[in-house]
Amino acid sequence: MRQDSRTAASPDIAALPDDPAVLRAALIAVLAERDDALAERDDACAVRDALEAERDALEAENDRLRTLLLKLRRMQFGRKSERLSEEQLELGLADLETAIAEAGAAAEKRDPELRKERSAKRRAGRGKLPAHRKRCSAALGGVGVARA
Repeated sequence: MRQDSRTAASPDIAALPDDPAVLRAALIAVLAERDDALAERDDACAVRDALEAERDALEAENDRLRTLLLKLRRMQFGRKSERLSEEQLELGLADLETAIAEAGAAAEKRDPELRKERSAKRRAGRGKLPAHRKRCSAALGGVGVARA
């Protein structure tokens, strides 16, 4: 048989203190825990919704790029009369590379960690000045040149 929720909770009710102030404090603590759990759930739902929207946008971008690539392949490897010249193929591939770069830039704007990681990769190839070279810095706006 199924137990009623009141009878299932009755052992807990018997253990509750009789003092109203203590009961009020316990109730406030339970309500605070509930509010924290609800806020945490709402935050998790918001993150989930943002990730789903980003996933959908990326899937749409991937589909568009796949379609463009398929079209370029058809144009390149179609019948002889329909083939693209090398210059036309390079233009199409340049458009494809531009679209990929735009998608990467948009992803970089949305994710600061990705931006930091990519900027670190770009700077990794730069070497330091040799010790015997002087470091010069110029102020923009024609104010002057400072030398160290």
